[in-house]
Amino acid sequence: RQTRVPYNILWVVVDAMRPDVLASFHDDAADEKMRHARFDPGFALLPKIPGLTPNLDELAQHAARFTHAHSNAPWTRPGTLAMMSGSRSTELGIGTTNWIVPEPEAQHYYTNSPPLLPLLMRNQGVATRAFVNNFFMAGYAEVGVDMGFERLDDHRHRTLDTKEITESAVNWLQNHADERFFAFCNYNSPHEPWEPPKRFADRVPDAPAGPGEWVPREYMGEAAKDDEAIGTLLKTLDDLKVRDHTIIVVTADHGETLSAAHQGRLKLDNLTMRFHHAMGNYEETTRIPILISLPGVVPENKNVTERVRIIDIAPTLLELEGIAPAAKMSGKSLLPLMNGAHEAGERVTL
Repeated sequence: RQTRVPYNILWVVVDAMRPDVLASFHDDAADEKMRHARFDPGFALLPKIPGLTPNLDELAQHAARFTHAHSNAPWTRPGTLAMMSGSRSTELGIGTTNWIVPEPEAQHYYTNSPPLLPLLMRNQGVATRAFVNNFFMAGYAEVGVDMGFERLDDHRHRTLDTKEITESAVNWLQNHADERFFAFCNYNSPHEPWEPPKRFADRVPDAPAGPGEWVPREYMGEAAKDDEAIGTLLKTLDDLKVRDHTIIVVTADHGETLSAAHQGRLKLDNLTMRFHHAMGNYEETTRIPILISLPGVVPENKNVTERVRIIDIAPTLLELEGIAPAAKMSGKSLLPLMNGAHEAGERVTL
Protein backbone atom coordinates (compact mmCIF):
# COMPACT_ATOMS: atom_id res chain seq x y z
CA ARG A 1 0.00 0.00 0.00
CA GLN A 2 1.14 3.54 -0.73
CA THR A 3 0.90 5.95 2.18
CA ARG A 4 2.68 8.99 3.57
CA VAL A 5 1.34 8.45 7.07
CA PRO A 6 4.44 8.51 9.32
CA TYR A 7 3.36 6.30 12.25
CA ASN A 8 1.60 3.05 13.02
CA ILE A 9 -1.09 3.01 15.71
CA LEU A 10 -1.64 0.36 18.35
CA TRP A 11 -4.73 1.32 20.32
CA VAL A 12 -5.63 -0.84 23.32
CA VAL A 13 -8.91 -0.56 25.21
CA VAL A 14 -9.46 -2.37 28.51
CA ASP A 15 -13.21 -2.41 29.06
CA ALA A 16 -14.33 -0.86 32.38
CA MET A 17 -10.78 -0.27 33.67
CA ARG A 18 -10.61 2.58 36.14
CA PRO A 19 -7.39 4.60 36.41
CA ASP A 20 -6.97 3.79 40.10
CA VAL A 21 -6.31 0.15 39.15
CA LEU A 22 -2.92 1.38 37.89
CA ALA A 23 -0.31 2.33 40.50
CA SER A 24 1.15 4.87 38.04
CA PHE A 25 -2.12 6.82 38.03
CA HIS A 26 -2.25 7.36 41.78
CA ASP A 27 -1.43 10.69 43.39
CA ASP A 28 -0.38 9.84 46.93
CA ALA A 29 -1.30 13.27 48.31
CA ALA A 30 -4.73 13.20 46.66
CA ASP A 31 -5.33 9.63 47.89
CA GLU A 32 -4.49 10.66 51.44
CA LYS A 33 -6.88 13.59 51.23
CA MET A 34 -9.69 11.33 50.02
CA ARG A 35 -9.07 8.80 52.79
CA HIS A 36 -9.44 11.55 55.39
CA ALA A 37 -12.44 13.25 53.80
CA ARG A 38 -15.68 13.76 55.70
CA PHE A 39 -17.21 10.74 54.03
CA ASP A 40 -15.35 7.46 53.57
CA PRO A 41 -14.62 7.07 49.83
CA GLY A 42 -14.99 3.30 50.08
CA PHE A 43 -14.28 1.68 46.72
CA ALA A 44 -14.64 4.98 44.90
CA LEU A 45 -10.88 4.87 45.57
CA LEU A 46 -9.08 1.58 44.99
CA PRO A 47 -5.82 1.02 46.85
CA LYS A 48 -2.51 1.58 45.11
CA ILE A 49 -0.93 -1.83 44.46
CA PRO A 50 2.56 -1.64 42.93
CA GLY A 51 3.28 -4.69 40.78
CA LEU A 52 -0.36 -5.37 39.92
CA THR A 53 -0.04 -4.03 36.34
CA PRO A 54 3.72 -3.89 35.69
CA ASN A 55 3.52 -3.53 31.90
CA LEU A 56 1.17 -0.56 31.96
CA ASP A 57 3.08 1.08 34.80
CA GLU A 58 6.30 0.67 32.83
CA LEU A 59 4.66 2.10 29.72
CA ALA A 60 3.50 5.09 31.79
CA GLN A 61 7.14 5.93 32.45
CA HIS A 62 7.59 6.44 28.70
CA ALA A 63 4.26 8.07 27.92
CA ALA A 64 2.02 11.03 28.58
CA ARG A 65 -0.59 9.96 31.12
CA PHE A 66 -3.82 11.86 31.59
CA THR A 67 -4.90 11.33 35.17
CA HIS A 68 -8.19 13.25 34.98
CA ALA A 69 -9.66 11.80 31.81
CA HIS A 70 -13.32 10.91 31.36
CA SER A 71 -15.36 8.90 28.92
CA ASN A 72 -18.22 10.76 27.29
CA ALA A 73 -20.55 7.94 28.30
CA PRO A 74 -20.77 5.33 31.08
CA TRP A 75 -21.19 2.27 28.84
CA THR A 76 -19.54 0.58 25.91
CA ARG A 77 -21.33 1.52 22.69
CA PRO A 78 -21.38 5.30 23.18
CA GLY A 79 -17.93 5.19 24.78
CA THR A 80 -16.48 3.31 21.83
CA LEU A 81 -18.20 5.57 19.32
CA ALA A 82 -16.79 8.59 21.14
CA MET A 83 -13.22 7.33 20.94
CA MET A 84 -13.48 6.15 17.33
CA SER A 85 -15.05 9.37 16.03
CA GLY A 86 -13.82 12.15 18.29
CA SER A 87 -17.50 13.02 18.75
CA ARG A 88 -20.20 12.22 21.28
CA SER A 89 -22.51 9.37 20.31
CA THR A 90 -25.49 11.72 20.26
CA GLU A 91 -23.63 14.02 17.84
CA LEU A 92 -23.53 11.05 15.47
CA GLY A 93 -27.26 10.46 15.84
CA ILE A 94 -26.97 7.35 18.07
CA GLY A 95 -28.75 7.72 21.41
CA THR A 96 -27.33 6.51 24.69
CA THR A 97 -30.35 5.01 26.43
CA ASN A 98 -31.51 2.29 24.01
CA TRP A 99 -29.86 -1.13 23.99
CA ILE A 100 -31.08 -1.83 20.45
CA VAL A 101 -30.15 0.85 17.90
CA PRO A 102 -33.45 2.15 16.42
CA GLU A 103 -33.54 1.96 12.63
CA PRO A 104 -33.92 5.75 12.14
CA GLU A 105 -30.80 6.32 14.26
CA ALA A 106 -28.83 3.74 12.30
CA GLN A 107 -29.96 5.29 9.02
CA HIS A 108 -28.90 8.76 10.21
CA TYR A 109 -25.52 7.40 11.31
CA TYR A 110 -24.72 5.68 8.02
CA THR A 111 -25.97 8.45 5.74
CA ASN A 112 -24.25 11.38 7.45
CA SER A 113 -20.58 10.42 7.09
CA PRO A 114 -19.52 9.91 10.72
CA PRO A 115 -15.90 11.09 11.22
CA LEU A 116 -14.54 7.62 12.05
CA LEU A 117 -10.80 7.39 12.62
CA PRO A 118 -10.49 3.95 10.95
CA LEU A 119 -12.08 5.31 7.75
CA LEU A 120 -9.86 8.39 7.79
CA MET A 121 -6.78 6.18 8.16
CA ARG A 122 -7.95 3.80 5.41
CA ASN A 123 -8.31 6.78 3.09
CA GLN A 124 -4.60 7.42 3.70
CA GLY A 125 -3.61 3.87 2.71
CA VAL A 126 -3.29 2.49 6.26
CA ALA A 127 -4.18 -1.15 7.00
CA THR A 128 -6.82 -1.22 9.74
CA ARG A 129 -7.93 -4.18 11.84
CA ALA A 130 -9.82 -4.60 15.12
CA PHE A 131 -9.47 -7.50 17.55
CA VAL A 132 -12.20 -7.22 20.14
CA ASN A 133 -14.76 -8.67 22.47
CA ASN A 134 -17.24 -5.90 21.70
CA PHE A 135 -20.36 -6.70 19.73
CA PHE A 136 -21.31 -3.01 19.79
CA MET A 137 -18.74 -2.62 17.00
CA ALA A 138 -20.41 -5.25 14.82
CA GLY A 139 -22.59 -3.54 12.23
CA TYR A 140 -24.65 -6.68 11.66
CA ALA A 141 -25.76 -6.79 15.33
CA GLU A 142 -28.89 -4.94 16.43
CA VAL A 143 -26.97 -3.42 19.32
CA GLY A 144 -23.98 -2.34 17.22
CA VAL A 145 -22.85 -0.15 14.35
CA ASP A 146 -19.99 -0.54 11.90
CA MET A 147 -17.09 1.66 13.04
CA GLY A 148 -15.08 1.61 9.85
CA PHE A 149 -12.39 -1.07 10.15
CA GLU A 150 -11.49 -3.18 7.14
CA ARG A 151 -12.14 -6.25 9.24
CA LEU A 152 -13.18 -6.90 12.82
CA ASP A 153 -12.40 -10.12 14.68
CA ASP A 154 -14.93 -10.45 17.52
CA HIS A 155 -13.88 -13.02 20.13
CA ARG A 156 -16.79 -13.89 22.36
CA HIS A 157 -15.33 -16.35 24.86
CA ARG A 158 -16.38 -15.06 28.29
CA THR A 159 -13.03 -14.71 30.10
CA LEU A 160 -10.94 -16.61 27.53
CA ASP A 161 -11.25 -13.68 25.14
CA THR A 162 -8.02 -12.05 26.39
CA LYS A 163 -5.92 -14.94 25.10
CA GLU A 164 -7.81 -15.14 21.80
CA ILE A 165 -7.62 -11.39 21.11
CA THR A 166 -3.90 -11.30 21.86
CA GLU A 167 -3.06 -14.28 19.67
CA SER A 168 -5.05 -12.88 16.74
CA ALA A 169 -3.50 -9.43 17.09
CA VAL A 170 0.07 -10.76 17.36
CA ASN A 171 -0.39 -12.92 14.27
CA TRP A 172 -1.77 -9.97 12.28
CA LEU A 173 1.00 -7.62 13.42
CA GLN A 174 3.64 -10.15 12.39
CA ASN A 175 2.14 -10.24 8.91
CA HIS A 176 1.73 -6.46 8.55
CA ALA A 177 4.92 -5.12 10.11
CA ASP A 178 6.21 -3.96 6.73
CA GLU A 179 3.24 -1.67 6.06
CA ARG A 180 1.61 1.18 7.91
CA PHE A 181 -1.06 -0.20 10.26
CA PHE A 182 -3.76 0.76 12.73
CA ALA A 183 -4.44 -2.14 15.09
CA PHE A 184 -7.24 -1.83 17.65
CA CYS A 185 -7.41 -4.32 20.54
CA ASN A 186 -10.44 -4.22 22.84
CA TYR A 187 -10.21 -6.49 25.88
CA ASN A 188 -13.33 -7.20 27.92
CA SER A 189 -11.73 -7.45 31.37
CA PRO A 190 -12.07 -6.20 34.07
CA HIS A 191 -15.70 -5.97 32.96
CA GLU A 192 -17.69 -8.75 34.63
CA PRO A 193 -17.69 -11.76 34.75
CA TRP A 194 -14.78 -11.63 37.17
CA GLU A 195 -12.86 -14.89 36.92
CA PRO A 196 -9.15 -14.03 37.06
CA PRO A 197 -6.69 -16.92 37.02
CA LYS A 198 -5.27 -17.52 40.49
CA ARG A 199 -1.81 -16.19 39.66
CA PHE A 200 -3.34 -12.78 38.87
CA ALA A 201 -5.79 -12.82 41.77
CA ASP A 202 -2.83 -13.56 44.05
CA ARG A 203 -1.27 -10.21 43.09
CA VAL A 204 -4.01 -8.47 45.06
CA PRO A 205 -2.99 -8.40 48.74
CA ASP A 206 -5.37 -8.88 51.65
CA ALA A 207 -6.92 -5.85 53.32
CA PRO A 208 -5.91 -3.23 54.27
CA ALA A 209 -3.27 -3.17 51.51
CA GLY A 210 -5.84 -4.57 49.08
CA PRO A 211 -9.64 -4.40 48.86
CA GLY A 212 -11.58 -6.12 51.63
CA GLU A 213 -14.45 -7.26 49.40
CA TRP A 214 -14.56 -10.03 46.82
CA VAL A 215 -15.71 -8.11 43.73
CA PRO A 216 -13.12 -5.30 43.89
CA ARG A 217 -10.41 -7.92 44.46
CA GLU A 218 -11.47 -9.99 41.46
CA TYR A 219 -11.89 -6.82 39.41
CA MET A 220 -8.27 -5.87 40.06
CA GLY A 221 -7.12 -9.42 39.33
CA GLU A 222 -8.82 -9.26 35.91
CA ALA A 223 -6.96 -6.02 35.16
CA ALA A 224 -3.68 -7.80 35.97
CA LYS A 225 -4.60 -10.51 33.46
CA ASP A 226 -5.06 -7.97 30.68
CA ASP A 227 -1.88 -6.17 31.67
CA GLU A 228 0.08 -9.33 30.83
CA ALA A 229 -1.64 -9.46 27.43
CA ILE A 230 -0.71 -5.84 26.76
CA GLY A 231 2.87 -6.70 27.65
CA THR A 232 2.77 -9.37 24.93
CA LEU A 233 1.57 -6.79 22.39
CA LEU A 234 4.34 -4.37 23.37
CA LYS A 235 6.96 -7.11 23.15
CA THR A 236 5.67 -7.96 19.68
CA LEU A 237 6.25 -4.36 18.57
CA ASP A 238 9.78 -4.56 19.98
CA ASP A 239 10.49 -7.91 18.31
CA LEU A 240 9.26 -6.55 14.97
CA LYS A 241 11.39 -3.41 15.47
CA VAL A 242 8.42 -1.10 14.85
CA ARG A 243 7.89 0.38 18.29
CA ASP A 244 9.93 3.52 17.59
CA HIS A 245 7.45 4.55 14.90
CA THR A 246 4.23 3.30 16.52
CA ILE A 247 1.83 5.47 18.49
CA ILE A 248 0.60 3.47 21.47
CA VAL A 249 -2.69 4.40 23.11
CA VAL A 250 -4.15 2.67 26.16
CA THR A 251 -7.51 3.68 27.57
CA ALA A 252 -10.91 2.36 28.66
CA ASP A 253 -14.39 2.93 27.30
CA HIS A 254 -15.72 3.78 30.79
CA GLY A 255 -15.07 3.00 34.45
CA GLU A 256 -16.92 0.80 36.93
CA THR A 257 -19.16 1.52 39.92
CA LEU A 258 -17.70 -0.27 42.94
CA SER A 259 -18.62 2.01 45.85
CA ALA A 260 -21.29 0.81 48.29
CA ALA A 261 -22.59 4.39 48.39
CA HIS A 262 -23.75 4.05 44.79
CA GLN A 263 -26.61 1.61 45.07
CA GLY A 264 -29.85 1.68 43.10
CA ARG A 265 -31.16 0.12 39.91
CA LEU A 266 -30.42 0.88 36.30
CA LYS A 267 -33.21 1.55 33.85
CA LEU A 268 -31.12 -0.36 31.32
CA ASP A 269 -31.81 -4.06 32.04
CA ASN A 270 -32.88 -3.32 35.65
CA LEU A 271 -29.40 -4.10 36.94
CA THR A 272 -28.13 -3.04 40.34
CA MET A 273 -26.05 0.11 39.95
CA ARG A 274 -23.20 -1.11 42.13
CA PHE A 275 -20.78 -3.46 40.35
CA HIS A 276 -22.08 -2.27 36.99
CA HIS A 277 -22.11 0.88 34.88
CA ALA A 278 -24.34 2.23 32.06
CA MET A 279 -26.66 4.72 33.80
CA GLY A 280 -24.65 6.13 36.68
CA ASN A 281 -22.55 9.17 35.78
CA TYR A 282 -20.48 8.93 38.93
CA GLU A 283 -16.84 9.86 38.64
CA GLU A 284 -15.82 6.25 39.28
CA THR A 285 -18.10 5.20 36.41
CA THR A 286 -16.84 7.67 33.80
CA ARG A 287 -13.23 8.31 34.78
CA ILE A 288 -10.71 6.45 32.64
CA PRO A 289 -6.96 6.23 32.11
CA ILE A 290 -5.39 7.59 28.94
CA LEU A 291 -1.78 6.74 28.05
CA ILE A 292 -0.18 7.94 24.81
CA SER A 293 3.35 7.02 23.80
CA LEU A 294 5.47 7.82 20.76
CA PRO A 295 9.26 7.80 21.26
CA GLY A 296 10.92 11.11 20.54
CA VAL A 297 7.63 12.92 19.93
CA VAL A 298 5.34 12.51 22.95
CA PRO A 299 6.99 13.59 26.23
CA GLU A 300 7.97 10.68 28.45
CA ASN A 301 6.71 10.30 32.02
CA LYS A 302 4.53 13.36 31.52
CA ASN A 303 1.68 13.71 34.01
CA VAL A 304 -1.19 15.82 32.67
CA THR A 305 -3.77 16.76 35.31
CA GLU A 306 -6.15 18.90 33.25
CA ARG A 307 -9.55 17.37 32.58
CA VAL A 308 -9.72 15.73 29.15
CA ARG A 309 -12.15 13.46 27.34
CA ILE A 310 -12.12 10.25 25.36
CA ILE A 311 -13.29 12.27 22.33
CA ASP A 312 -9.92 14.05 22.42
CA ILE A 313 -7.92 10.95 21.45
CA ALA A 314 -8.88 10.71 17.75
CA PRO A 315 -7.99 14.34 16.91
CA THR A 316 -4.72 13.87 18.81
CA LEU A 317 -3.76 10.89 16.68
CA LEU A 318 -4.65 12.74 13.50
CA GLU A 319 -2.44 15.66 14.49
CA LEU A 320 0.44 13.30 15.24
CA GLU A 321 -0.05 11.73 11.81
CA GLY A 322 -0.19 15.13 10.08
CA ILE A 323 -3.80 14.60 8.98
CA ALA A 324 -6.37 17.38 9.32
CA PRO A 325 -9.11 16.52 11.83
CA ALA A 326 -12.60 15.98 10.49
CA ALA A 327 -14.76 19.10 10.80
CA LYS A 328 -17.44 17.06 12.59
CA MET A 329 -15.11 16.09 15.45
CA SER A 330 -15.96 17.93 18.67
CA GLY A 331 -12.87 16.65 20.51
CA LYS A 332 -9.66 18.67 20.71
CA SER A 333 -6.06 17.51 20.32
CA LEU A 334 -4.19 16.70 23.52
CA LEU A 335 -0.79 17.68 22.10
CA PRO A 336 -0.77 21.22 23.56
CA LEU A 337 -1.45 19.83 27.05
CA MET A 338 1.25 17.18 26.61
CA ASN A 339 3.71 19.94 25.77
CA GLY A 340 2.95 22.03 28.84
CA ALA A 341 0.20 24.38 27.66
CA HIS A 342 -2.66 25.29 29.99
CA GLU A 343 -6.21 26.11 28.98
CA ALA A 344 -8.33 28.89 30.39
CA GLY A 345 -11.41 26.71 30.91
CA GLU A 346 -12.08 23.03 31.57
CA ARG A 347 -13.11 20.76 28.72
CA VAL A 348 -16.79 19.80 28.94
CA THR A 349 -17.31 16.05 29.22
CA LEU A 350 -21.00 15.28 28.74
